[in-house]
Amino acid sequence: MKLFKKLVMKQDGREVLIGPQEISEFWEWFVKHEERFFKAVKDGNVEKGFFKSLAPRLSKLHSGIYFLTGLYGNKAELVFTPDGNIKNIVFAEDIVSMAPDLPNWIFTALKPPTSIEHASIQVGDFVFTKDNLHFYANEDAIYPDEIDLSIVYDGYVESADEIITNGIYIFLDNYLGELQSITLIDSVTVIGQPAADQDLIPITRLQDFLTWRKKEFIEEYESNYNVPNADSFSVYKGEISSGQPLVAYMNTHLLEWENKPSRPYIIRVSLEYQSTHADGIPDDDILIALTSVEEILSEILKDETQYLYVGQQTGDGVREIYFVSKEFRVCSKLIYESLSAYSGELTYSYDIYKDKYWQTFERYRKHHNL
Repeated sequence: MKLFKKLVMKQDGREVLIGPQEISEFWEWFVKHEERFFKAVKDGNVEKGFFKSLAPRLSKLHSGIYFLTGLYGNKAELVFTPDGNIKNIVFAEDIVSMAPDLPNWIFTALKPPTSIEHASIQVGDFVFTKDNLHFYANEDAIYPDEIDLSIVYDGYVESADEIITNGIYIFLDNYLGELQSITLIDSVTVIGQPAADQDLIPITRLQDFLTWRKKEFIEEYESNYNVPNADSFSVYKGEISSGQPLVAYMNTHLLEWENKPSRPYIIRVSLEYQSTHADGIPDDDILIALTSVEEILSEILKDETQYLYVGQQTGDGVREIYFVSKEFRVCSKLIYESLSAYSGELTYSYDIYKDKYWQTFERYRKHHNL
């Protein structure tokens, strides 16, 4: 363990750790100023009277949590949102779980669903409502459980695709609620009516469609990876664009598992290192340290009913370690707390994203060169 004294675990360039004490201190600070904050929201002075104070304080608590506010009846509602980032959902929920009971405030984790009758979003010159939006699902025989939606907008113009697409995502967050929008939909393509190649379904039926697909998915993939002594790892060697080597070590037997969608979330932990070798391969002491971190992650994610270790790749100053997971809340906290516990000189980051068919690893299944 002495090797860890040589490593620095940082997120966004600084050491951070969100826990009960840090959250409690945040709320103690909020309570001291809540009357002033409420007045700012009520008077429409949100930016200067509230956000200017809240933003740096929340960033210090956790850099991946954002916020929205507005009046809800005679109260002010403060919504904590990960802004679509799956790994930060649990931290927004943790913050709200410790929120004080204040008469003037409602605290909410993630953007809540809104009645479709009142869901109206304006972005720039474009307005999105239940009356000008339709959808249909694209089917793929290779990936039958992917929820790939085409959203059809009556006012679509190709020159404003980015603005319109952004508006559609905001609409879906508000209509479905942020949690469902993030976790149930795999991909979205925004088009106009002339480009549609299927019958259009009113957007008001999207919630029922997603509920049905979720039920079918859960019933089909309640399975575990129980194949004793069947794991088989292969080493892959290739080159990146700079010509430096990239070496991967992957569980090729696992990658052929037919029930991949039962672990739809990919966990990718990236550990940066500096090498004295011209080819960028880690020095021996760094290699030992990287392997030690990987072993720790494998230990905390050892519950095979939830997580499976896929493998790792190393090169160009980064080791990426991969797991697949059934859930995203517990693993995010475990990884965050584990990596944040060390100090030294190694920069890290981690991502959790949905990839039902593990297309991330397709090049290893097909035995292509890296």
